[in-house]
Amino acid sequence: MLLQCGIDGQCDVQCIGPGGENMKRWATSHARPDGPVVLAGLAGALSPLCHAGSAYIAALVVDETGEDSWTPTLTQPATATADSPHGDIVITSTQAPITGRLARQIVNRETGGMLIDLESVAFALAAQKGAWPWWGVVRGVSDDLTTLLPEGVDEWVSDGGHTRWGHVMRSLLLRPQLIPRVLTMREHSIAAMRAVAGLLRSMLQLDADGAVPQAG
Repeated sequence: MLLQCGIDGQCDVQCIGPGGENMKRWATSHARPDGPVVLAGLAGALSPLCHAGSAYIAALVVDETGEDSWTPTLTQPATATADSPHGDIVITSTQAPITGRLARQIVNRETGGMLIDLESVAFALAAQKGAWPWWGVVRGVSDDLTTLLPEGVDEWVSDGGHTRWGHVMRSLLLRPQLIPRVLTMREHSIAAMRAVAGLLRSMLQLDADGAVPQAG
């Protein structure tokens, strides 16, 4: 989606694919990135302060226990946005998508995370191990606390980061009642990635050294 938003001419966009294992594989083949690195993409919300269709810069990554955390190695401007006047955003990761509202509330309480994805912790660990200069994690919210994720949604995207349309259509044929929910998530995802692209452009404009980050 970032390529469709026209961000590829401003930074090196590389598709990693979903999940921590894909992040680890990418990190192994990019032990020494050419410049600052940003993890960009979609996430779910754990807090009512993070709205579907919006994007945020996460200033802190925490693991699912809430005990270990990582901060970007490069100083960033304030992470508050028009939709998040409360400032610093915390993101955490899990091994598989969390679909229920109660489960999200539990993760929010235990970790302090406001956003959740599958890759941020693996990304932060790789950045720490490789001593990468990283600007942080930029995530657009595809699903907020009011969204009930469809069962099997984790099978809708391939390891290469591409939509498995066969899996999507099979799920919708078996459960046509999902169609309105999926269409809403698609609208939120498109708006969220446009917002992600906007934040990335702002980060590039504020880069005084003219370094070109890699965004994944």
